[in-house]
Amino acid sequence: MLPFSATGASRGVAVDPSGKFLYIADSVFVDGDSINATTGALKVLSGSPYSAGSGPLDVAVAGTIK
Repeated sequence: MLPFSATGASRGVAVDPSGKFLYIADSVFVDGDSINATTGALKVLSGSPYSAGSGPLDVAVAGTIK
């Protein structure tokens, strides 16, 4: 079992280019987690899950956090 769960049936997963954040799209929300660079542990981001409108099918990340 994975150490996290999405709010619904997962439809898309993306890690941002810096490798610091993970996003999971489901049927209504996008869940956001930070990724611990040493352990790989996930921590839910403030405000997550984020509303994603009606029926998001996937998630994409552009840009880099410095």
